Amino acid sequence: MTPLDCGNIIKTELRRCAKICHEHFSWASIKLDIRYDLRGTAAGSAHKDRRVRFNLLLLMEQTIHDVQQVAAHEFAHIVVYRRWHESHTPRTIEQPVYDEAAFVAAADDIPSPHGQEWRRTMHLFGFYPQRCHKFDITKHRRR
Repeated sequence: MTPLDCGNIIKTELRRCAKICHEHFSWASIKLDIRYDLRGTAAGSAHKDRRVRFNLLLLMEQTIHDVQQVAAHEFAHIVVYRRWHESHTPRTIEQPVYDEAAFVAAADDIPSPHGQEWRRTMHLFGFYPQRCHKFDITKHRRR
């Protein structure tokens, strides 16, 4: 698969996932900053600022389905962050900042990166929620 083919598969899958979000959550389009500059053994990464990065060198060696799943995986992180962030009302904590119990209670509200919200989103996108890829990374390890 060429870099162009891989990039087109990624963009098509991200548009498909965005359409599902539009239909399911009544969201307007989600503007993403898509980059193909990731190196090493990670296939993709997502950031709270809606930046998604992909490792084209690694993904070009995979099947179309695998590339689609990586794109959906990263988009699911953006969705979970957006849903939590938009619906989250900051707590008013009466205790001092150093109160460990209050800190833990507030932290419990934050979804974990591959928690149930993310898994549900992956199912919504039609993929099994797999935390890590199982690609052959022997030639992509940094020396």
